[in-house]
Amino acid sequence: MMIILVTKDLLREKIPRFSSWNSKGLSTRVERELLGNTEDTFFINGECKYELEVNLLKSLMYMHLDETKYCFICGPDNPLGLKMEPYLEDENVVVASYIAPNHLCGYNFKKTASSFKGIVHGGILSSMLDCLGGWVFYVLRKKLVVTTEFNVKFLKPVFVGEKMYLRSEMLSEKDDIVTVRGEIRNNRKELCTVSEIKYKILSEELLKKFIEK
Repeated sequence: MMIILVTKDLLREKIPRFSSWNSKGLSTRVERELLGNTEDTFFINGECKYELEVNLLKSLMYMHLDETKYCFICGPDNPLGLKMEPYLEDENVVVASYIAPNHLCGYNFKKTASSFKGIVHGGILSSMLDCLGGWVFYVLRKKLVVTTEFNVKFLKPVFVGEKMYLRSEMLSEKDDIVTVRGEIRNNRKELCTVSEIKYKILSEELLKKFIEK
């Protein structure tokens, strides 16, 4: 991760509002709320500048298939989806970061009419880990998988409006079963959610059965 300073005009003109990737999959990620976030604003020689995170990890969005582009978690073509963007950190590790909006909360501990202190719904966190885990094996073997077993522990709450960090790593591959460990940390890098997920490799024969049904 690298930090640079840019002006608002340059940010709007040269860098897409959400994210983009070139033919090599190198992504320049811009958080959607950055332009309106005064906490990231600086004045240098009287000129207003914005702190910008440039992620040099390899984006995996270019690897989407037609069958996966409508995924609720990571699909770029789903207008109602989360559009979580996975990145390759290592050969068998995929990571992502995300800021959950208010409508993804499970509990809202509202103290005043104007305040909102919501905890991200556990089902959303589980779905994000499930999705990211599937990417790990697809990157390695270029094969799709389906979830067969999901174990998750919620250790600490993850709050809406705060950045979370997700990480998935392949633990084992035996016959047609893949085991992946996942975790979510909050913006203080505290471990909040851990999972161990088993996937079945989606063979052509199994895929045909799904389609025929």
